[in-house]
Amino acid sequence: MNSTTLPCMVLCVWQSIDYSVCSQNRLLGSFLLPNNAINMYFNRLILSLLLATASTANEVPEEEISSSSLRRKAYVIPDESSVQEEPTRRVFVKYRKNMRSNFEAELRKRSSSTATRMHYDFRDMDTFVLTVPESDVAILKQNPTVESVHDDVKRYPMHIPESVKQRDLQAGKETVPYGVDLVQAKEAWGVGARGQGVKVCVMDTGVYDHEDLPPITGPAGTPFTDDGVGHGTHCAGTIAAPENGKGVVGVAPEADIYSVKVFSDDGSFAYSSGILAAAQECAAGGANIISMSLGGPLPNLFEILGFRNLLRNGVISVAAAGNFGNGLWSFPASYPGVVSVAAVDENKAKAPFSQFNRQVDVAAPGVDILSTLPMTAPCQICDQIDDFSYGTISGTSMACPHVAGVL
Repeated sequence: MNSTTLPCMVLCVWQSIDYSVCSQNRLLGSFLLPNNAINMYFNRLILSLLLATASTANEVPEEEISSSSLRRKAYVIPDESSVQEEPTRRVFVKYRKNMRSNFEAELRKRSSSTATRMHYDFRDMDTFVLTVPESDVAILKQNPTVESVHDDVKRYPMHIPESVKQRDLQAGKETVPYGVDLVQAKEAWGVGARGQGVKVCVMDTGVYDHEDLPPITGPAGTPFTDDGVGHGTHCAGTIAAPENGKGVVGVAPEADIYSVKVFSDDGSFAYSSGILAAAQECAAGGANIISMSLGGPLPNLFEILGFRNLLRNGVISVAAAGNFGNGLWSFPASYPGVVSVAAVDENKAKAPFSQFNRQVDVAAPGVDILSTLPMTAPCQICDQIDDFSYGTISGTSMACPHVAGVL
């Protein structure tokens, strides 16, 4: 079974652009790929990102965490309540080829005299992610060891908080959510395609170790089964709740779930650098598919390069198209190489909140989706309905895991 079985397929049409002039520029040439029919898709967005003038406002940085733990273990971003005396900005800093040691020396000197903090080291991209004083951004751009500086933008969960509803299930009986039928999952089960041998990485608020989910795995030393929101647990149930005679059943009832927690238990936001690091962690954990019920309005160059590399290595990334009900793009869903998922209702009509644009690849059920919730507190969504274990939620967040399960 593949994504063509889902309703509302939309193909992305790109115009052909000659990048021969751009590739002569040293900076652009370091990012652009050889001009051919496949790389054209990536080059077009890479060029637009490099030339874009938009940047985020002064962002309040996350609290200081050691870079070594962040690189491989921590992807959780705390709330925005911390106050800094001096305005700071969180950025990707790409250093020049063969200049790593020079830039590291500059970082050590800078860290001793300013509020500079390092969050991630993407060695494969010659890039650090730093929080620096706002006034230092212009200085960094002029540094001879630095090639470019890009904002580390925010990503948010893509569900509709006010859509959460209680749903009582009949004891001793398993309920099949309408989305399972709408994506024709049962037809796939009939020919033996039940998700066996497939590992889906859920990058979200965490996935609770629910009695109606398969055993949850994740990166060692991280709280991947802690879900203080309920969002990640709900998405995981849509993907892989097993056929066990109780609760609900997912699209791929024999798939494995690998959980990488990218949102803190307040579910507020994450940074694009954390999303990129988590995606790499999914791949390192053996995931075949990444499910991202999240997004934001601003693109990031290093995200697109990261997801391009994942696709080249055989990892399929799926993301929510967004909930603003207009034609604006959301990221990472709108990157080439990421499957962008819009939402429809039980009657296959476009959900009024769903994004619709030329980057959307497919639409899937996203209105009043029944699935699993954490069985114990804390759980923000559970508190809204005064119930634990199951509930319905709407959003492109809920459409995304249907496609992750189908693939």
